[in-house]
Amino acid sequence: MISKRIGLAFIILLAINVSTIPLIYLTYWRSSFEKTIIIPKNYGTKQIASLLADELLLPMPQLFAILAKSIALYHNLPLQAGEYNFPLGCNVLDIINKFLLGDVVIHKITIPEGYTLHQIIDALEEAHALIGKPDLNKVSEGYLLPETYYYTYETTRDNLLSKMHAAQVRVWQEYYENRSLALDLSQHEILTIASIVEKEAKIKEELPVIAGVYLNRLKIDMPLQADPTIIYAVTKGRNGEGVNIAEQKSILDSPYNTYMYKGLPPTPIANPGKAAIIATLNPNIHDYLYFVADRDSGAHLFASNYKQHLANINKVKILDRNKKK
Repeated sequence: MISKRIGLAFIILLAINVSTIPLIYLTYWRSSFEKTIIIPKNYGTKQIASLLADELLLPMPQLFAILAKSIALYHNLPLQAGEYNFPLGCNVLDIINKFLLGDVVIHKITIPEGYTLHQIIDALEEAHALIGKPDLNKVSEGYLLPETYYYTYETTRDNLLSKMHAAQVRVWQEYYENRSLALDLSQHEILTIASIVEKEAKIKEELPVIAGVYLNRLKIDMPLQADPTIIYAVTKGRNGEGVNIAEQKSILDSPYNTYMYKGLPPTPIANPGKAAIIATLNPNIHDYLYFVADRDSGAHLFASNYKQHLANINKVKILDRNKKK
């Protein structure tokens, strides 16, 4: 640590006839408030000292510059640029130590499972400290993994999108090659199904069950009839509130209308999370073809035939009426 090397700095300063009194004062100075400061690239020691004097009310910036440069030379390390947080009560040596170690502020952004590409882009646009416009030609719907990502000041949005894609590739490589059930489907098809499963399932435990339903429908050439695909077709991945699914499914002529067209839509309709991808690669084996959701709990009732499905719909309606009483 730098504090262990302070003796050398004293010797250097004494050798150039700097008084030990201001040196001791500078060494034992403590900041009186917390402050986050951005040190621009290519700033020299004197510029850094001047900035700290302005922002942290650091006394004797010239003396700080000499001390910082001496310690940096001893360790053969540069004072690194970036965004730094200096807590209440930090001293000069704490500050120099941060610069030499590059102990910069770490930001994080959490992308919820099932976010569409547009929602992810919006989140990146609002994220503090990111820079640059993302190149949408380099990313595709469904190929970014929703999770928490960490970044530093002036990380580009393209860089973060690349991390999301690389994370999705890792999940795919880890679980696709070792899946318990061999599926005659491509990666694109799996991700498309997983994106629908992600949007339908409100309870994690139901992910493999719902995945099994859609795979069963595909096997018998039954339309997927997935409401989330209708919402995606109308909104292109933006806010889906207010979409009248009952109306749109009968009039919307779109390859994403899985009521009108059999098979999978042309692309995923969101970016599925790890659990949804694994569930689609390892679906539950059953004969269910239908499901209906309880609005309050999000849980589904499953059925293997349409008669049973109608009975489940009636159960849900009765439950809903009783809750309103």
